[in-house]
Amino acid sequence: MATLDEEIRELLPQRPLTFYKDLKQYEPYLSSGNRMIMNRMGYNDHGITHAKIVTRNALRIFEILKHAVPLSVVKDLDLGEEDSMIVIIASSFLHDIGNMVHRDYHNVHSVSLAIPLLHELLPKYYENHVPIMSEVLHAIFAHDETARCLTTEAGIVSLADGTDMEEGRGRIPYERGRIDIHSASAMAINNVHICKGEKPLRIEVTLTDNAGIFQVQEILGKKLLTTGLRDFVEIYLKKDGKNKKMDV
Repeated sequence: MATLDEEIRELLPQRPLTFYKDLKQYEPYLSSGNRMIMNRMGYNDHGITHAKIVTRNALRIFEILKHAVPLSVVKDLDLGEEDSMIVIIASSFLHDIGNMVHRDYHNVHSVSLAIPLLHELLPKYYENHVPIMSEVLHAIFAHDETARCLTTEAGIVSLADGTDMEEGRGRIPYERGRIDIHSASAMAINNVHICKGEKPLRIEVTLTDNAGIFQVQEILGKKLLTTGLRDFVEIYLKKDGKNKKMDV
């Protein structure tokens, strides 16, 4: 079975792949954030594994949507698809580093912490790195479902963040060992499948129990409403071999 890094590498051409390898030097920020979340708050994982799952899923979404939705980096900055991928990789990987400060307002903390990291890394790839940095910071901030995404790349990252729900990895932070609607709904999600559909992106969520609907509605559904991608995405709930389209 391929590792998350191997799955990510398979989705990347050489330049974005080199960027991703450079980005991994900031993994300690994710580890520190996860220590705050898991050890001190008793919540579920929001660390390195989550960052890599979001990065992989965002790239999968990108591959399906890139010909259907104008890429903001291409349209507004007159750059290429690989530059759009770099924005998606950077913001997916760094979106939760603010947890090392506090879970509250973590998207704001993530922006603050990412600024010096991007000033350090992006000049290796861009003579004028500020426009790309702006795109990354916006996507980091807007991954929270309370913020409206103003770029396609931000919408992809926010949506990908909501797809990390398999086998107890629900995006609503819940206290480990505590039985409530948050933990029950998280444990009721067996699989999340990103594939081509009619819109053209289809997200299939396989449930073991109807409690999982809560997690899908509260995270994936709410995120979709603020991504700007609602017209291009369909969400299906699958249980006992039956598919039902979710209204968003």
